[in-house]
Amino acid sequence: MFLSALWHPSPSRDFNNNNNVLENQHAMPLLTRFLLPFKYAKERYAGHPLRLSIAALKTILLAHVFWKYGYAIAPLQGPSMLPTFEVTGDSVIISRYYRRGREVKVGDVVSFDSVVEPGESVIERVLGLQGDYVMRDTPGTTESMIQVRDDWNSGRL
Repeated sequence: MFLSALWHPSPSRDFNNNNNVLENQHAMPLLTRFLLPFKYAKERYAGHPLRLSIAALKTILLAHVFWKYGYAIAPLQGPSMLPTFEVTGDSVIISRYYRRGREVKVGDVVSFDSVVEPGESVIERVLGLQGDYVMRDTPGTTESMIQVRDDWNSGRL
């Protein structure tokens, strides 16, 4: 009785605001509208294994293209990005739009293939672009500066 009163309030029920009555009356059609795609999927694919297989294959291919060329989620580990990210447990969403260094700025977090361990992906913060001077060591230990060159990422300093 109480649950049905929440979903179907009677107009005679005294509310402080008449808008609450209207919002509660429209809760069921909103739920019904939300479930319509699932009803469609059940009618279309139930009992049709070929249709279901083709739809699953399309979904897998679309997810692969999205993961490879759109966005990816990658875990972070290591102290190189403290204090912005924790040493372990944080993750980042990587946009593949900025492939090959397109529109990368100082301070961006980038992902690239490791030159030390082939096949591994490395995530680092951009400290400087080609021609910039950056500190080689931790500030306060030494004052030596190096110039960023275009071949730095290839491992040939």
